[in-house]
Amino acid sequence: MNIEINDYDLLTDDKDGRSRCVLHTKDQIDLAFALYWKPKIFISNAGKSFPYEVYQPRPNDHLDSPHLHMRADRQFCLNEIIAVGDIITVM
Repeated sequence: MNIEINDYDLLTDDKDGRSRCVLHTKDQIDLAFALYWKPKIFISNAGKSFPYEVYQPRPNDHLDSPHLHMRADRQFCLNEIIAVGDIITVM
């Protein structure tokens, strides 16, 4: 499954130093599906994919726009290279 990022919000790093962000998408993502499989994000600026973890800080409300929360190891510097139009791939 490939999902395009429409917008994103960068959050502070978590207590373990992992980068966190909210990825806004056109279509709602089945979080149960995303939590079970190993998601990767393709970063167009880097030309490759990086692993990340999907997490849910609270249940999504029906008024929330389609989005997901993700965190990744700081070594990938995703918060510096992520861009609108990048692709989330869930494998």
